[in-house]
Amino acid sequence: MKLMTALSVLALSFSTTARADIELGGFAGYNVQSAKVGDSLSGPAVGLRAGMGVGLGLTPEIIIARISTGTIGGDESQMNTQIKTGLGLRFYVGDFFLRPFASAHLNYAMAVETPDGQSVPDSAATEFDIGAGIQLKFLDLIYTELQGSYSRSFNEAETANMYGGIGFGVKL
Repeated sequence: MKLMTALSVLALSFSTTARADIELGGFAGYNVQSAKVGDSLSGPAVGLRAGMGVGLGLTPEIIIARISTGTIGGDESQMNTQIKTGLGLRFYVGDFFLRPFASAHLNYAMAVETPDGQSVPDSAATEFDIGAGIQLKFLDLIYTELQGSYSRSFNEAETANMYGGIGFGVKL
């Protein structure tokens, strides 16, 4: 009986508590946008994400991002802005300190706003994105990541976006 108690205490000391695997983070990078008609535009992109791991490497998540675009090499004060919100899923490969992942989201992109506060007609759209990256975990609590994505809108302009950047956050 004493041996069984000692082994049970030893086994419990090596176990970890159950957690929800909630991820909260942000990302920042650079976006290049092209449309069926017109020039390519580029600019910075920033956003926030929140997700909760459900097992088997799957993490449903929500995102909100602010995309700024202007002419390549243009003045930042002349950039258009667009807010995007989305629901999606990440799939992590493994649970190591380096974790590759793939992602997909269904987003709603609000109307593009010009620097003078005007909305561009017919610029709001539903879009789909796919992405990939690699996450580096520190002590199973803090993470940083490199990520990239491609999105395509379902509107008349058929806008496409290529994004690349870094992410950071915490796991609760």
